Amino acid sequence: MRPKTVFLLLFLVLVSCTTPKKTNSDLISRIPENASVIVKIPNPQAFFNALKNNTFLQENALLPPALSRKLEALRFLDKKSEALLCVIRTSDSLYDFTYISRDVENYTTLDSLKDGDTKNSSLNKTAIKQFSSGKHKLFNTVVDSMFISSSSEPLIEESILGKSEVGRENFRKIFALADKDKQASVFLRNHPFHPEDITRTDSTTARKRNAAQQDHWTMFDLSLSPGELLLSGIIPNTDSLPANTSAQIAERKTIGITPVNARGVLSFTPADFSRGDSLSVSPVGDLLASTDEVGIIFGEKYDAVVFHTFDAGVAEKAFSSSAVLNTTFRDHNIYQIDPVGPFSQTLPPFGEGKELMFYTAIENHIVLAHTVDALTDLIVQYQSKSTLNKRTSYTKIAEELPDVSSLLAVGMTPGFKELFLKKLFSGYGKDLSFSVSDNFPYMIVQGVADRNYTHTNILLRKPGSRRSASGISQKFNIALDADVAIPPQLVTNHQNKQKEVVVQDVEHNLYLISRDGKVLWKKKLNGRIIGRIAQVDIFRNGRLQLAFTLSDGLYIVDRNGKDVSPFPVKVKSPITKGLAVFDYDKNKKYRFFITQNNIIVPFNAQGKRVKGFDFKGTQSPIINPPEHIRTGSRDYIAVQEENGNLHLLHRTGKKRVNVKGKIDFSGNKLFFYNGKFTTSNSSGDLVQVDKQGRLNKRQLGLAKDHHIDATSRTLATLSDNILTIKQNKYELDYGIYTQPEIFYIHDKIYVSVTDIQTKKVYLFDSNALLLGHFPVYGTSAIDLADLDGRRNLGFVTQGEKDKVVLYEIK
Repeated sequence: MRPKTVFLLLFLVLVSCTTPKKTNSDLISRIPENASVIVKIPNPQAFFNALKNNTFLQENALLPPALSRKLEALRFLDKKSEALLCVIRTSDSLYDFTYISRDVENYTTLDSLKDGDTKNSSLNKTAIKQFSSGKHKLFNTVVDSMFISSSSEPLIEESILGKSEVGRENFRKIFALADKDKQASVFLRNHPFHPEDITRTDSTTARKRNAAQQDHWTMFDLSLSPGELLLSGIIPNTDSLPANTSAQIAERKTIGITPVNARGVLSFTPADFSRGDSLSVSPVGDLLASTDEVGIIFGEKYDAVVFHTFDAGVAEKAFSSSAVLNTTFRDHNIYQIDPVGPFSQTLPPFGEGKELMFYTAIENHIVLAHTVDALTDLIVQYQSKSTLNKRTSYTKIAEELPDVSSLLAVGMTPGFKELFLKKLFSGYGKDLSFSVSDNFPYMIVQGVADRNYTHTNILLRKPGSRRSASGISQKFNIALDADVAIPPQLVTNHQNKQKEVVVQDVEHNLYLISRDGKVLWKKKLNGRIIGRIAQVDIFRNGRLQLAFTLSDGLYIVDRNGKDVSPFPVKVKSPITKGLAVFDYDKNKKYRFFITQNNIIVPFNAQGKRVKGFDFKGTQSPIINPPEHIRTGSRDYIAVQEENGNLHLLHRTGKKRVNVKGKIDFSGNKLFFYNGKFTTSNSSGDLVQVDKQGRLNKRQLGLAKDHHIDATSRTLATLSDNILTIKQNKYELDYGIYTQPEIFYIHDKIYVSVTDIQTKKVYLFDSNALLLGHFPVYGTSAIDLADLDGRRNLGFVTQGEKDKVVLYEIK
């Protein structure tokens, strides 16, 4: 073996034996010993933004006020990398927190904040910096390349000293179960809630645990969107609750006879229903022996207990000693029986706790109630299909949850939903209040029993806020030969109708890239493309070409990257704005307009200057490419001039409308919105001009450097960090954003912005609801389209400085 080879192998062995890269476990080692709540946050910026924009959290304070005020100090921190937020409860009303991440630059950048003050101290030669701003106070340090910030000096000292691994085994085990793709995972020490507590009175909620179980952890993965809050996690089972088996997991059938106007419904296994209650004795005990599900329906004015069984004669056998036919209603016999109950440990505090004196059969359900009227109402609702499983608002909301479970609870009125929340947060202070508005018609609690854990889902969602995207996949992420010069665009391959990507790099190379990331060709140009690339069919044969301008002329190339004769058409004076392509009559007789400072010049598909266009130019530079607007049978060519003149021209270039007044243009384009020519001025007003040239201003309160985009009926504005779409607002994190862009695809409106500072792409629907799984990584404005003509949406954006990324929305 050669000496060089020996040294190379020795080097590789030594490298492999060095200390491995630090991972999440290192963050765990700095968690304060008595933390009662720990939140794992993979992307803190996206998480805190989602918290801020969630409708339910805006309506409810799920944090004690004292803790919420302290957590406001986190806004001073740069939150880029994965973090752990630890909450320590020192008493019923006193809380502190510790925030642990890899964002070590925070330690120095806090010094540069103008509205803050710092003091220095140390512990064991580790520097501690106290940052104060108004009522906010943070103690900060850096240990082993970790930034630690806390509201308490003793806690920051505890994190510096660290803690041995003894006692952390249980936490590490459940920490490993967190879903890395969720916005956050919440870990709760000795959490008192269990799904079965929904069915119990408060007196039975407390659970006995042996000494070994005193310190246990519950985990919930958290999914947030403006209209949804979903907790999905695992809760350890205890000795006092015998482990359920998978045989008890089934589809909850009580939903099928629950009226849509009910207050709520509970569904669980017979063992859960009878445990510790008086129901184990006859006759209900005999009924339970042939039952695979028990439900409690809380109607508007009554409670009913439902037993699902496949033995049609089980009720007759169970109540044979006392049952007397009372009446027959719509072919259903209703029997009177000896009073049963009340079910003291199960019904209160939900039900009235009244004795059950009547029963009937509805399909395979045996239903018991206090009155005959209760049973006749259930029969009517069932026969008219006015049941929960027939209500789209419920089925659409519940479709994200597993179809089978061992327990299901649905709160349908504010009182029931709030009661569910009180049980969920029963161990976290008495100063919490809940108010679930009608925006969230159902609160669903679901338990799926396993031998050691109960998998739990808790869901609140607005109807219609179902994520438009069930997932986002990266189709490709490819590097160009040089840095990206212009935002990538999607264009159509006329041969297969699929989308491809066109982009230019800083060395002036133009690329066409297939949907699977293959570079089809690269063409060297004389300069940078100005504005957007247009796609045209100049031969009117279905074959598409790319049209664009450089400063020296008008270019058209075919799908193989070859110049289409007689193009390029060179010009003497430089082109100053992007190409505008007009197809007046939708017959592919294109007009290609170039802008040269203060004049616009049209060319036809033969590369000839159009004769008869009689516009002599403007007095000052033109600020945007000309716009073609067709309304009714009339064409308008709109030209915005730097000095405030708006020209509305006939297609011949002659003045069509005399605009009465000047506009202090903000730089935004002109749109035809709500039947008027629309733009904005530098004061943040919406400026509209009617067809008679009358000018009207409407104050929107937009910042000076605002952006707008519009269609005929939809207006989107971005002012500072507030995105508004059709009067619906979304508060973004402060950043540097591209202008909002509206995409109208398959009769749906989508609006995108990109924060080029934090490299995040946002996509919203027409109600300003952020689509699921956004934001995603990207550094430029996006181009969104149907990728293959089969309603598979996707978008392209710039990635790193030399890369192009194509995403598909599933």
